[in-house]
Amino acid sequence: MRLLGTPEQLAKRRQKALDLLKSGETIKEIARQLGTTERSVRRWRQEVKHPKKKSKRGPGKQSYLSKQQIQKLERELLKGAYAHGYAEDY
Repeated sequence: MRLLGTPEQLAKRRQKALDLLKSGETIKEIARQLGTTERSVRRWRQEVKHPKKKSKRGPGKQSYLSKQQIQKLERELLKGAYAHGYAEDY
């Protein structure tokens, strides 16, 4: 289970684990001191050795609709289902 805390607090905890690793502490002892699992300590060490590359692309697929088409769709949706032939507006 993930410990509670702000991202800054969690980053500080990870940094403390990395500092302890550099000082020669064992993974088992670091995990015990910080109240985490040995797997987490190993993962943090691995992330420092091989950091993930930042994606240059934005998330998600580009829309098939143009901006004008999206605006028209929004206007039509605001009219409701009844305006488009459905028996009820849910």
